[in-house]
Amino acid sequence: MKNFISILVFFMAVFVCSGGWTSIASAGDYEPTGWWSYTTLNNWASEGCQVADDENGSLEIVRTGSTFYFIEDGQITTGGVIAEDGTMTIKLPECSYEEIGEINISVTLSSNSAGTGTGLWTMQLLESGVQCNGGFDFTLTRIGPEYVSISGNVNSEGTPLCAMVLAGGRHMFTCGDNTGQYEMVVPLETNGMVRLQAYCEGQVPFVRELTPAEAVGYTINMTPCSP
Repeated sequence: MKNFISILVFFMAVFVCSGGWTSIASAGDYEPTGWWSYTTLNNWASEGCQVADDENGSLEIVRTGSTFYFIEDGQITTGGVIAEDGTMTIKLPECSYEEIGEINISVTLSSNSAGTGTGLWTMQLLESGVQCNGGFDFTLTRIGPEYVSISGNVNSEGTPLCAMVLAGGRHMFTCGDNTGQYEMVVPLETNGMVRLQAYCEGQVPFVRELTPAEAVGYTINMTPCSP
């Protein structure tokens, strides 16, 4: 049995896919980026069609704004998000080809229970001349560290700096638009804090632990090195 995302990517490659999701500008404070385990269950198919086996595995979810990436074994599936009523529903592209069929996939993650999620995968395929309907439910459970979004700017004595900002093993440079701004999605430390660092030539290195709330819109004030 092919693994979960391999199944999805295989069918995505077969069908002509159109943007079947509704995207929003922001998904709020909930950050699903990280590693998740999954279990498929309640597999079903119409009479005369093959029923898939239940399976378990793991995948990585990466969020960039309102776009989601599901990554498994180097294969990437992209979706968008709808956020309402305390939940986030990730909609993968609705794929259809009139001579073969269609696939619909959605994943619902609850912002009130950030470590779990549920989903539904359904299909209508033409297989050896037989119209096959089928699908399965699946559950998601977070297995990696919690991720959060951090942002802010770097300056020294009021002047924006081109600096390297690090947190949770990830880094970026603030050199793009001369405003010293940074924005990243990073894993929390084991103590639940963000360990924020900044380095710039001629400035004293900056290292500080912040709460996730403090790390949003945070200004890193660097100090020039003594002559």
